[in-house]
Order: sequence, then C-alpha cells, then structure tokens
Amino acid sequence: MAHILLIDDDARVRFTLETLLKRSGHTVTARADGKEGIDTLKKESFDLIITDIIMPNMDGVEFLMQFRSANKGDAPVIVISGGGRLHSIDYLSVAEDMGAAATLSKPFENAQLLDLVESLIGSKGAAKS
Repeated sequence: MAHILLIDDDARVRFTLETLLKRSGHTVTARADGKEGIDTLKKESFDLIITDIIMPNMDGVEFLMQFRSANKGDAPVIVISGGGRLHSIDYLSVAEDMGAAATLSKPFENAQLLDLVESLIGSKGAAKS
C-alpha cells in the first residue's frame, strides 16, 4: 500500500488516524506539526500527505507553502481542519487554492478519509471533498 506522512498536533487524533491508516494496510509516519513534517520530508519521500491546518510551530498553510516551494515531490496532500481561530471552511479554501488535492472538515467519517486516500493514491490526481 502507500507510505503516508500524517501531521496533526492533537495526539489523540494523530493516534486514531495512524491506527486507521495502518489497519488499512498503509505505512504511516506521524508528526506533531508542520516543521516536523518538513524535516521528515528532507529524509523520506511519501506517496501521500495528510495534514491538519491549525497547529503550533508551523501550521498547515505554511507547511503546504514550504512543501510546494521546495518541490519535495509530487505527493498529493489532504488537508483536514476542525476550526479554531477562524472558521474551518476559510482555512480549507486557502488550502485548496494552494494546491491541496483534497480537504476534509472535522469531524468526518473514517470511510470519507479512506475513500480519499484510495482515490488519490490510485490516481495521484486532484479530488475535492
């Protein structure tokens, strides 16, 4: 299956999504913020990246900007958000404008995420949700 980089500052969400993805047969590397994600991308390549948008140290928007500008591969990115300082939809719209392959607003069903993962890994194309 796929090698996935998962970035989320909430340890419970990170654990839950990591477990879900591993049970679906994927290899998962989990990180707590965008800076850790960028550091990991300097050493490894991934088939897919899933990142939260609102995080300390480096948020998902800044992560996406650095990932795209550094040309760290063509892995599609799924951006997830549960709201926070601004409405989740605002952040997700920005992520889409910056080239996120797909977005999901928390809470979402496990099947929604798994369907997106499978469609993006299979096609390496763009999907919006």
